[in-house]
Amino acid sequence: MMIWNFRVLRVHLLFISISGLFVPGVWTVEEVYIAHTPNSVKFTTTEILHSSNLADVFSALLGYTISEPVKWSSLSPVNPLHLPEAVVVLKISGFENTLDLNLNGVHFPLENVGDVDSQYDVLSLRTQGRFSRKTPVLLEADTGDELYAARSEYPVILKSVPATSQKRHQMALADIELGRTVKEGTFNHSMPGETLFLTELATVKAILSALKDHKSLVRDGVPDIIWLKLNGIGKLVGHYGTDSYQVSEALRLLRQVISEAVNILRDIYDGQVVVTVVTVSDDPTPLFRVSRHLLEESTVEETNSTDKLNLAYQYDPEFSVVFIIILFVVILFTLSVLGISVFMWNMDPGRDSIIYRMTSQRMKKD
Repeated sequence: MMIWNFRVLRVHLLFISISGLFVPGVWTVEEVYIAHTPNSVKFTTTEILHSSNLADVFSALLGYTISEPVKWSSLSPVNPLHLPEAVVVLKISGFENTLDLNLNGVHFPLENVGDVDSQYDVLSLRTQGRFSRKTPVLLEADTGDELYAARSEYPVILKSVPATSQKRHQMALADIELGRTVKEGTFNHSMPGETLFLTELATVKAILSALKDHKSLVRDGVPDIIWLKLNGIGKLVGHYGTDSYQVSEALRLLRQVISEAVNILRDIYDGQVVVTVVTVSDDPTPLFRVSRHLLEESTVEETNSTDKLNLAYQYDPEFSVVFIIILFVVILFTLSVLGISVFMWNMDPGRDSIIYRMTSQRMKKD
């Protein structure tokens, strides 16, 4: 009887642990939208994408060689003769469980552990390492903050973009579409949330317009990385709620700005650009919350068992390249020695030959 009760207790605890995977708040609408890709880029499935793999996926799109293969099977091999010339990411924070951007095209669920912004650092360092003697456009900007750092780094390209958020807010009010929402009373530009949201949209438009005006400087044969961050939608959701008219109008403006960005970027790079929209929540949570307290013992046993397996040796990723270089050097050296030997063997040992001069003995004269 006690054994039966113990089994029931174990089943009950296991059910509680499994149900913990699906508690409210774990599932989010954090997604990665592919707004535009060249014809050489194809996606086969809609597999979950981990946030720590974003830089690896973008590196694979640009043809970079990375130390470890991408742990994501949705990306097909990219044609190396038609690689994208730029990766543009619009990271939009503030998406809650019931909020959906509803963009057309391919999109993937994002398992976000809070390291999305660090992926830009990884990708930009890889680009700088491969093109150290050139000047790719590596632009990361929080569109609601001051842009003094970006202006100082690209003074010519971003000359028309005001550095202060106040001036860019005035640009938003002067914009036909953005200013209309203020005139109609949809947004109150004196409220911090609305001011931030409108400023961010105006900043995205201004930066893309500046890139278009300096197309000859931007397209220099080196991949560009542009990472723009928008946080205003979260302020609107927190103030008005996800079902409000203001939030629905904000989503419409976001979709409109994204569509304009795709058209501008396609014109700048002649279609050879990857435009990605990443929606994240203000409090990033992993897509699956795993409870380990009941399975910890079995996990330790599995780890110990893998140590006893006769696994293959882990070779260095550069092994194949070094092996091919050494192999061809040995082959070329062997063929060179063989060719020289055959040539000297068949050389005519006449009086004008170097063989005759080196082997003949001169007669001594009195």
